[in-house]
Amino acid sequence: MGKKISCVCIRLLLICGFLSCKQKQAPEMHKIPESKTDKQAENGTAEIENFDAFFERFSKDSVFQKERTKYPLKIAYYEDIDEDLSVRYAKETESAYTDFTADTLAINKRTDRFTFKIEKTDTKIIYKRVGYDNGIYISYIFSLFGNSWFLSEIRDEST
Repeated sequence: MGKKISCVCIRLLLICGFLSCKQKQAPEMHKIPESKTDKQAENGTAEIENFDAFFERFSKDSVFQKERTKYPLKIAYYEDIDEDLSVRYAKETESAYTDFTADTLAINKRTDRFTFKIEKTDTKIIYKRVGYDNGIYISYIFSLFGNSWFLSEIRDEST
């Protein structure tokens, strides 16, 4: 059991390490489709933070990323592929910067290739990294707290 947990932790650290390698030129972030909350903000009925602006800063700024993560952060993952998802809660001191700026180029990598998909509702945005023939499947769930966006959960369903 202890070896399984260690293997999973090492795997998560390696994924984060590979994904956080800096590229010389960061591509433009993909624009996320508008929702009611964006339209409400434009009409002056609510001052909800624009997700595109939030995510661009969240992707590039490690301090901002730490500030805009809800702790303890819920992290769901497979300890063993034959078991249900395990859940743990990460403290702020355990957080590591995740670089999203190069995700548009990730499909061109030789290893750990992936694309990303975005699902949006009025109060949540799910940013998914979906691997190409490698089992990567990680969802980053962003939720509105007040009128601001925060990373509220990570679901690593990679196999």
